Amino acid sequence: MTRLSDKFLLFISIIFFGSFVYSQGTVKEVFTLDQFLEIVIQEHPVALQAKLATDKGQAYLIKAKGGFDPKIYGGASQKYFDGTQYYSLIGGGLKLPTWFGVELDAGYDIGQGKYINPENATAGDGLWRAGVKIPLGKNLMIDARRATLKQAKIYEASSVAQGQMIMNKLVYDATVVYWDWFKAYHKMKLYALAVENASIRLKDVKKSAVLGDKPFMDTLESHINLQQRVFSYANYQLHFKNAQAKMDLYLWQNGYIPLELSPTVLPPNVADLQIAEMDLPILAMLDSLSSYHPKLLKYQAEVDIAKVDVRLSKEQLKPEVNIKYNALNAPVNGNPWQNYSINNYKWGAEVSFPVFIRKERGALKLNQLALQDAQVEMTYLKANQTYDIWAYYNGWQTSIQQINVSRDMVTNYTKLLSGEQKLFNLGESSVFLLNAREKSLIEAQLNLIEATISNQKAKVSTAYALGILPFNE
Repeated sequence: MTRLSDKFLLFISIIFFGSFVYSQGTVKEVFTLDQFLEIVIQEHPVALQAKLATDKGQAYLIKAKGGFDPKIYGGASQKYFDGTQYYSLIGGGLKLPTWFGVELDAGYDIGQGKYINPENATAGDGLWRAGVKIPLGKNLMIDARRATLKQAKIYEASSVAQGQMIMNKLVYDATVVYWDWFKAYHKMKLYALAVENASIRLKDVKKSAVLGDKPFMDTLESHINLQQRVFSYANYQLHFKNAQAKMDLYLWQNGYIPLELSPTVLPPNVADLQIAEMDLPILAMLDSLSSYHPKLLKYQAEVDIAKVDVRLSKEQLKPEVNIKYNALNAPVNGNPWQNYSINNYKWGAEVSFPVFIRKERGALKLNQLALQDAQVEMTYLKANQTYDIWAYYNGWQTSIQQINVSRDMVTNYTKLLSGEQKLFNLGESSVFLLNAREKSLIEAQLNLIEATISNQKAKVSTAYALGILPFNE
């Protein structure tokens, strides 16, 4: 697997934010959420699939429009036997279907030969014809060709919504993965400091025990405390490694080359993270949810496509009545209009109707049931989507309260630990109480990290439920 090079991430940092952190003489690059999503949106294979979904809709529309393309046709058929020309039929023309169901047809035919069917015989230089075919019953209001084009136009709009759905999900998943990585790193960092503090305390207690200022029992207490911290730190290291490995799933180049996150790249500090305020106009957005939410737009397209099927099925219940008319004219000296007369024409009519129309009635019933099913699904989906929005929004509101409470708790536990440390230094406290105070502070700090990340996730979850990710589009 190709490693996401230091040079590449350094370039990203300079272009967007140019922010670096120096730790133990090594340059640590701050990798922000915006930088991460920029790579995901531009390079991830799923982002390319979203584009393909839109292209697919355009291809369907082009295919459907092909049903109205003019068609050139022609043919020849001849028979010769014993030096006699039995017949020679040569003809061609142009057919032009229209949006209104009328089909235009123009062409030129030559029919000659000793034994040719008089119906096909033409005099002189052949016969020009131009006419129309008009459906007066079935297929007058809509036919399969027009229905296909209508559905293709609906599908094209649906494919855009499908692409938006894919991007909405991709950005949401990537954002959640980023915040999990952020959280895992800072929890690991917090416990690394806790291990360091426990190690220093153990050394100090050992010195005090040797000097007789502290009982040797305190060294055992301090040693167990250090072991507990080391054990917990190993778990947080594991969580961070897994979170970082999951981040790698979203780092690609050109949609085909997988990359890995450089070990010099770290998330921003928790203190630098601003609270995600509740800045989305939920009520206004809920009122117009059906007009912009990609998932609802996609399902609405399915409803609209089913409506076209129902309309076409109703059209099939009518009798088929077609009238054809062709004006005829024989050219004189190459001039097709010299002897034109309105009395030269041919026409015909076709009438057919199934007696019981069971096939057509069955098809109509199936399409009506499909439409009802799509409409019910659409209603349920909208209600479920509304619930999800409010659930995430309520969680967002709660996360802000939890951050404020967690910050106060960290401040208070810090004061308690500081006071306990002073008492311990004066010999008026014990290692057990000091460790207990520090443990409470660590738990409060972990809770603050959890609340902070829950706040960020709640905002992106609400935006995801509203269907407005990524924000910058």
